[in-house]
Amino acid sequence: MSEIQTDITVVRTTYSNVAGHFDTQAKKYDQGCEKVQWRGPQAVSDAALKYIREPVEVVLDVGTGTGKLGKLLKDAHPKAVVFGVDPSKNMVAETQKKGELSGVAVANATNLPVKTGTVNIAAASGVFDFIEKSEVPALVAEFQRVLRPGGIVAFNFEPEGTEHD
Repeated sequence: MSEIQTDITVVRTTYSNVAGHFDTQAKKYDQGCEKVQWRGPQAVSDAALKYIREPVEVVLDVGTGTGKLGKLLKDAHPKAVVFGVDPSKNMVAETQKKGELSGVAVANATNLPVKTGTVNIAAASGVFDFIEKSEVPALVAEFQRVLRPGGIVAFNFEPEGTEHD
């Protein structure tokens, strides 16, 4: 793993700022995604399932929102532990209500509450849309830290200039 230099304090502050926005959107988030026919979680799940080459025991859904991506991966690997993290406490509460993941917690993508080298699939749908370019190295370093050998990262992002509500 290469050494990545970045100011982690700035990264945590910037990424965490999106939590307030999503706290206000949590209860109506799934309806909004259905309305615009957002396929981000499905696309990330499809990519992860296409490229994973080992038995899947642990999946991490980073920026889980209401857990859609995690559920897709859990459906594909029913014996796997699928854990979601999100900086929004209200999104985490919505995911907990559904009870579809093995666990979910309020956490920042640059400081994941996961042991080093334990994750087969680290997946993120829509997370990079809210990460400043300067934050990407810290996020990538954290993904590298949690992945086990042979593990993969699957993610998506919108083209620059795409509007988000």
